[in-house]
Amino acid sequence: MSRETTRNGRGKVAAEIEVELLSRPGCTLCREAKEVLTRVRRRYPFTMIERNIDEDPDLLRRYGEEIPVVLIEGRKAFKFRVSETALRRRLEAVIRFGERNGRNHRNGKELKAMKRFPPALQWTLIVLGLVLIVLIARFTPKEPGLDSGTYPKVGYKAPEFRFPDLSGKIVRLSDFRGSVVVLNFFATWCPPCKQEMPSLQKLHDTLDGEHFKLIVVSEDNDKGALERYLAQNGFRMNVLLDQTGLAHTLYQITGYPETFILDASGTIVEKYIGPRDWAAPEVLERLRQWIAKASGDESG
Repeated sequence: MSRETTRNGRGKVAAEIEVELLSRPGCTLCREAKEVLTRVRRRYPFTMIERNIDEDPDLLRRYGEEIPVVLIEGRKAFKFRVSETALRRRLEAVIRFGERNGRNHRNGKELKAMKRFPPALQWTLIVLGLVLIVLIARFTPKEPGLDSGTYPKVGYKAPEFRFPDLSGKIVRLSDFRGSVVVLNFFATWCPPCKQEMPSLQKLHDTLDGEHFKLIVVSEDNDKGALERYLAQNGFRMNVLLDQTGLAHTLYQITGYPETFILDASGTIVEKYIGPRDWAAPEVLERLRQWIAKASGDESG
């Protein structure tokens, strides 16, 4: 198969992908999001729909505090800011899914194909498909990854990564195995992220030690601006830099900040979307319980 044929096939799949931008007039982040979508659309000719969220009461109620919001195939993919790299990865994943299944997911070709079978056989195929889904869910190990079809959630192992810290040293998530980890995804352009940063610093100052680590992964493209922001505010926690958008894809982040708490084995035990007061007594007490369990497991 020629490259041209392959490219045309991928283009047809991409053209069937529906991407919605929920925005409002006068929104700077909305304008930036549209520019990113427009650039990426030159390579992936998806169907793009822009909606003024203020004109739809239902959308306003659901997403009014998160704009701009990008929906891919009706599912929320981004809020506040759209990463071009992460958007490309999301679209590639959708295209690969469409290629593997050999289908146009909105034109009903599968339904037409099914109608060629007798009704009794149709029901047999449907039942067998449901049984297969149950068996796959039952026996698939809880190890999420880019191609596993799962996503990071409570009870699953956190996906491994390796990112540089601000000195250039490569740091792996597995380096902290044996410690409770608060893994926070952050960006300096995100107002809610800045809102919780002082409490994250307090959390670091209070609990940092052998069995606890705070790891902040920044999605900033400008390392210099990030360093200035941290220095100006006296933030001294562990900060890693992801300029590729890989973390966004690995952890299926829908917005910032997003935080995962990992136990000593690297399993996600809690997940939070949005800012919170990480220095609140009840939060510290909850983390101390996990730390006590980690230190107890090690001594045992």
